[in-house]
Amino acid sequence: RCAKDPHATHVMQKAVILLQQEIRRNHKTKQNKELLDTIENSVQREILQLAVHPHACRLVQRTLGDCNPKRSDAIKLILDTVMSTYHTLSIDQHGNFILQHILDNGSLDQVATVHNHVSSNVLELAQHKFGSHLVEKCLQSATPKQAEAVVLELLEPKGRNAAYIKDGSEDVLLVLMKDPYANFVVQRAFDASSGELRSRIATEIRNRSETLSRFTYGRHILSHINKSMH
Repeated sequence: RCAKDPHATHVMQKAVILLQQEIRRNHKTKQNKELLDTIENSVQREILQLAVHPHACRLVQRTLGDCNPKRSDAIKLILDTVMSTYHTLSIDQHGNFILQHILDNGSLDQVATVHNHVSSNVLELAQHKFGSHLVEKCLQSATPKQAEAVVLELLEPKGRNAAYIKDGSEDVLLVLMKDPYANFVVQRAFDASSGELRSRIATEIRNRSETLSRFTYGRHILSHINKSMH
């Protein structure tokens, strides 16, 4: 109940931060450990509800902290649940911030798992109001190899991305660039690319300039590409 209250949740978040700091400083008193365990266990029991709540999602992020499953059984269970509900969280207004938190604070393996999910579902996520935010975050924080994987799925959809295309004859990249959310993803994809791949994206976009110039989002992309290439 407190986790969902707009005021009480800030108190709980501060308590979690202070308790985690005390334990990291080796002030792991029995009382500190019991208090933190109580909060972690409470979050774990209601993780699916809290992760998508406008106020409680911040408490979930604070509780996860560095996303180390070895900290406690509760943290491991929270992470396991998050991993099994990636898609639900990735398209939720608040839940996608849990995945963004993992990108910023998780281990290399945890980050790679989020990137793999995004890459495998990028066409759907890119055209979703909230999912597109996660794709942009992935591209901004990606290694060159991770960014390349996402960009190639935009240019040459495979697997789930290919299955997501309703009409096999449609120009997927053009559809994305005309979309109010996906057009920003295409811009971030260009920004995150380098070398031959960056040049390829620019060429693919410019080849569609006549059509893109008729749309507001299309003109934005053309302007972005032209400024970046000069």
